[in-house]
Amino acid sequence: RIVKYLSDRFYDVEALLISRNQKKYKNLQKQNADYKLANELDSDSVAAACFVLIHQGGVRYQGHTDWYRESKPWKIRSKDLPVEAVDVSGSVINYDGLDNLVRLSALKSLNLSHCPHIDDWSLSRLHAFRETLEDLSLAGCPQVTERGLATLHHLQ
Repeated sequence: RIVKYLSDRFYDVEALLISRNQKKYKNLQKQNADYKLANELDSDSVAAACFVLIHQGGVRYQGHTDWYRESKPWKIRSKDLPVEAVDVSGSVINYDGLDNLVRLSALKSLNLSHCPHIDDWSLSRLHAFRETLEDLSLAGCPQVTERGLATLHHLQ
């Protein structure tokens, strides 16, 4: 009945579905855009932390044991400390969103579990952490296959 209702009101249901998918994709791209404001004002660590916190994730700074999960990213206090661990599990991060993280030179732990938009192509971005990354979680990522896991051979 829904398809009949839509077809009565729209000439082409397929065009309607394509339009809806394009809108979803644009929204996803907007959410994963480079966090330029923080990049211009502060260090790469602050920019990455702001991006992660906006996506309801968490960061852990070098030398600290507590996770920072503040809902107001503009209150970040540890501006000079490098980010050691990032948890963006369950977020909408994708290939483009990883641009905000690849500049973290001291990243040891990255949790990408249950991220529906992380795919094989996204895993190819992780080569930036080849010398520092020690812990990577990809559990529950439905678009990750053996091909994507094969790209991780660059990591030490």
